[in-house]
Amino acid sequence: PVELAVEIWNRGAAPLHGDLYFLGFDEDIFSGMSKRPMRISIDDHKTKYNPEGGYDIVRQSGRIFLPEGIDVFRNTKIVAQACYSYETLTDVPVCIDPEPNKRDFSSDACRSQDVSVAGGQAAPVAVTNVDVEATPQKTILRITLKNVGTGTVLDQSVVDDCLDSDVTFPLTDWVDIEEVKLGLDPLQCETPNPVKLVNGVGRLSCFADNLRGTTAYATTLNIRLTYGYMESIQTPVEVRSTI
Repeated sequence: PVELAVEIWNRGAAPLHGDLYFLGFDEDIFSGMSKRPMRISIDDHKTKYNPEGGYDIVRQSGRIFLPEGIDVFRNTKIVAQACYSYETLTDVPVCIDPEPNKRDFSSDACRSQDVSVAGGQAAPVAVTNVDVEATPQKTILRITLKNVGTGTVLDQSVVDDCLDSDVTFPLTDWVDIEEVKLGLDPLQCETPNPVKLVNGVGRLSCFADNLRGTTAYATTLNIRLTYGYMESIQTPVEVRSTI
């Protein structure tokens, strides 16, 4: 008998739901083992109280039948491929100046400037930079998104059929912009939604025109992204007859 087992960790900041596929083996030799999707459902995720996140183990078993006259079966790589839906939630501190052309900045609590977002957001797609352009009429926020994981971003519509031959380049690298807020105020964004990542990077332009007061103030830019994701691992296998 043979058993395949994959330990799956959710070290992100959102629940993980999707499918796992075992691939790369000959079903005539690895009898009883399936390439059909096996469900992944991990509600536990990374928090300040649970820094390790959640995990699950997906298993399947079968028997090995070597062809007659074959004592050793080499050059097989068992692939475990996961396809799942995920989301990124991030809060970026920014400084908003309703009157950037004023001469006296002494009463301002902060200075409006671009923000580089250090580290990830416990997700494979992250916000890496926010360019802040203050004008007398509105503040423009240009947001950079990046695939910081090792896998492929998918259109959410194909997550359940990610191994289908019809899942080609036009269906990869799409990120849905679910919400962009400045403090509690929703922002209008000019970039088409969803955003297409090019070479793993996408850009989103939003603007705020309902600014309060006359002095600069600190607030947070809240962003919620959703997307599909596909990644895989593999291990070499050598089968030997014991007879």
